[in-house]
Amino acid sequence: MTHASLAERDYSKTTERHSPEFRTLTWLIPCVMLVTAVAHWPALSARAVSFDDHQYLLQNPLVKTPSWNSVQRFFTEVLKPSSVAGYYQPLSMTSLMLDVAMGGSPQNFEPLHRTSLLLHTLNTGLLALLLYRLFRKAWPAALAALLFGVHPLTIEPIPWIGERKTLLAAFFALISLCCYVRYARSRDSIPAADDAPRWYMFSLAAFLLALLSKPTTVPLSIAMILIDLWPLRRFGKKTLIEKIPFLALTALFAVITIVSQGRSSVATMPTEYPISRIPLTLCHNIFFYLWKFVWPVNLSSHYPFPSPMDLSHPMIRAGLIGTALLAAFVLASLRRTPAAAIGWLVWFVMILPTMQIVGFSDVIASDKYFYLPAVGLMMIVAWVLGLAWEKSRPVARRAAILAVVAVTIGLTTATRAHLSVWVDSPTFYQYMIRLTPNSAALHNNYAVELVNMQKLPEAIEEYRKALSIDPGDERTITNIGVALRAAGKPYEAIRLYKEALNNPKLSHSYSILVNLGTLTAEQGDTEMATEYFRVARMENPKSAEAQTNYANGLLTSGKYAEAVEAYREALELRPDIADIHNNLAVALNDLGRTEEAIQHFNMAVVLDPNHAGARSNLALHLAQLGQLQEALTHVRVAVKLQPNNTELLYMASQLEFNTGHAEESKELLRRVLAIDPGFEPAKELLDQFTFKQTADRVMTTQPTTTQASKPAP
Repeated sequence: MTHASLAERDYSKTTERHSPEFRTLTWLIPCVMLVTAVAHWPALSARAVSFDDHQYLLQNPLVKTPSWNSVQRFFTEVLKPSSVAGYYQPLSMTSLMLDVAMGGSPQNFEPLHRTSLLLHTLNTGLLALLLYRLFRKAWPAALAALLFGVHPLTIEPIPWIGERKTLLAAFFALISLCCYVRYARSRDSIPAADDAPRWYMFSLAAFLLALLSKPTTVPLSIAMILIDLWPLRRFGKKTLIEKIPFLALTALFAVITIVSQGRSSVATMPTEYPISRIPLTLCHNIFFYLWKFVWPVNLSSHYPFPSPMDLSHPMIRAGLIGTALLAAFVLASLRRTPAAAIGWLVWFVMILPTMQIVGFSDVIASDKYFYLPAVGLMMIVAWVLGLAWEKSRPVARRAAILAVVAVTIGLTTATRAHLSVWVDSPTFYQYMIRLTPNSAALHNNYAVELVNMQKLPEAIEEYRKALSIDPGDERTITNIGVALRAAGKPYEAIRLYKEALNNPKLSHSYSILVNLGTLTAEQGDTEMATEYFRVARMENPKSAEAQTNYANGLLTSGKYAEAVEAYREALELRPDIADIHNNLAVALNDLGRTEEAIQHFNMAVVLDPNHAGARSNLALHLAQLGQLQEALTHVRVAVKLQPNNTELLYMASQLEFNTGHAEESKELLRRVLAIDPGFEPAKELLDQFTFKQTADRVMTTQPTTTQASKPAP
């Protein structure tokens, strides 16, 4: 065990806030944060939609409809999150939801980017505080934090909406480290400070919040042990005992992460690929990240695996050579100082969960993975800068400041230039395709954005490029069929899907079968469509979507009893999906089981208050039971959600009249006729009869409005 000197440990005699160095830090930190904000300011106007932003915002009903129900779902779905495919991250999902509550939306990203930029500037300030508490030197801490704040490798989590988790987890992780170092200094001072237990509890609580934001912060407890070795120099039995609660949280969330990732997304275990891939991947990434840190050019959000993944690839060879040279340097440096070794180990330990030993992505590396682990490298930078402050060397200090300022200017210029590629989605994907033209995933994602822009011919061409690179990619085949259908070429899409099913290179066929079933049903062949859905269900029996599509086919074919059973099987897999409850209710209603149907319509509305179909169906059934006022409440909400649905407006006019709101009823009928002048039932009510004369007829006339026999899309 290595003990700190008495002078180093006498932390209580001069408290932190009374230290001249700390007073210097209090004005340096705001300056560093300001420069950081200026460097990243263009991120506020970014409009690019990155890879998984759809599930984090654009197509996530829980995020888009802020409520306590959403928060409850985020936190209680631990081992199988349904709101987003992947691991348990409730605090980050809640953070995005709160941004939506403050004005963020798929049409307005600025509130979300504003919060992300604020978190990054706060993280930069926290890093300065952490480095100060580790080394007791204000200027080196602030300058090292400044380099982190403006570095281009820190760009990605800010304009990438789905990476809020990276920034939020880093925020709480840095708070945890700051509190831990404060605890360690207070605990080891002579005499020990009374506030030490409080700082320990703060550190533990912040660690838990970091894990709830993004579980890749699990190695933080190991990083604390390394920091105990250096620069705190307090490693021993007692310090290990202190880590037990931290290590317990680490173990718990490691299990939760593996299980939740495997159940809701993809998790490839090391046993599923050749053992040689592990050292090759580690060496590649160690060299890759450190090179990008030193020379941050050609940055991208998509770094595909080298192909082939062996020594014949130049990047793999470079990784092996670079890692060997780094290891030699680190070992040699131990003769003089542990700074390089510990700093690098902190970086390595923190980035290890994302090193693709357990595969959860189709990329080998990503800039966002570097964000929090950079703390280890900045420890080395702060220590090196601190050498210039030893023994009062003014010349060395000025030289260090000038060097950091020069590097900061260069990094800031590079950061602002790289942020320009995030201006919109086409620019974003075109940039990455220029860097990696042989990536099928990039061509596919670019085509998706072209479809959203209604540029179908260009999108189909991009899909074809993706297929030429990877002919067996299920996602691309599925998407090109969707584009062909949208372009008015359903038979070409059907032919493409059938050819794909006979392709031996096809990776999976589930989504192709689902889309083929949908297209076949649209052509009127319900029996064949149901068969495609049945096969899709067999291929992916744990998919609620497969079960639901199969049930939809049965319902459309009039096989109501079988549809009910299929919907119930889907609900066993996903009891939280409003569409399934709504469609089950439709099937139950067709079997004459009205009370059960109403229960499931109600559940659909509870799960998704903006489900217009469930609202209108529920309103119809409540009206038939004589519960007119409750029916009116639901139909009014449905009308707000679908203001141009003439059949819904017509039903609403009926309910308004029969609850004594004649003027509201007239206005709704006028809206119906303004949208569809040929809507005969509305004409009859408005022009040919007085409301008093037709009062009894209005609610006894079966409306053609709700299409209750059709499942929700």
